[in-house]
Amino acid sequence: MPRSCSHHIGVFVLFRSLQFAEAFHLMKKHRINMNLMYDHNPVVFLDNTDTFVRQLDRPSYINLFLTDLRFNRTVATLFIHSPIGALELMTRRQISQAS
Repeated sequence: MPRSCSHHIGVFVLFRSLQFAEAFHLMKKHRINMNLMYDHNPVVFLDNTDTFVRQLDRPSYINLFLTDLRFNRTVATLFIHSPIGALELMTRRQISQAS
């Protein structure tokens, strides 16, 4: 598995377990767009913004996250032709089938 893809998968695992600080630092280290943190699952992210802010207790970290936010879905634009785009599409299909 390509190294960058393994980092993205690790980030998704951290998102699902609400380990925002660990995901943030991994994303920052590997220059993964922070918008992915919101785009992965907006409902879960918005429901846990208090956890996010507590875990990223430095204003500079929150500022970095906010400056990366975009109106369009990062997965649909930046990662559409990458393994992460395929992984995101597969995850979304599983979520919709479970609903």
